[in-house]
Amino acid sequence: MFEISLSHLILLCMIPGLLTVGGLWLISVWRERSRDRRQRLRVVRCRICGRVYPPETRDVITSCPSCGSANERAPLRMI
Repeated sequence: MFEISLSHLILLCMIPGLLTVGGLWLISVWRERSRDRRQRLRVVRCRICGRVYPPETRDVITSCPSCGSANERAPLRMI
């Protein structure tokens, strides 16, 4: 029979739970960053009025619904 102290037993029970929580947290952070990256690729910021809008077509150049200026599709930069 193995001899194990109470403190070691508690540690052995806590470590898998902490590793699971840490792994789930890392997965959620990774998914959130990839979702934000995809979202920034789907919108266009107007260079005149600054409005952010989803383009209606897949064209490279779209027109702003607010001011009507032509804007080139490019990924938004993070602040």
